[in-house]
Amino acid sequence: MKRLIFPILVILMMTAGCTCVTPAANQPPTAYIDSISPAEASPGETVAFKGHGTDPDGTVVAYRWRSSIDGDLSAMATFDIPSLSAGEHIIISQSSR
Repeated sequence: MKRLIFPILVILMMTAGCTCVTPAANQPPTAYIDSISPAEASPGETVAFKGHGTDPDGTVVAYRWRSSIDGDLSAMATFDIPSLSAGEHIIISQSSR
């Protein structure tokens, strides 16, 4: 009878002591455009950009704003720019850690 108990105890100890921890997948940050004001601007008029980013498992450390016409605009979450080219811009906001 002792021979039957020992293997069962070993199996129970092995499964009871095994804790498998799977690290959480790294979540990418999310960028938000809060406002662009004015929505339509005249040439030479200052345009204010406001945004923010969130990262569920870290801290946002960098921002990038791009225009489909003028290229890179800023690396700040909030900024003003007086020199956008005339035309209809597609604005892209990105955040990273």
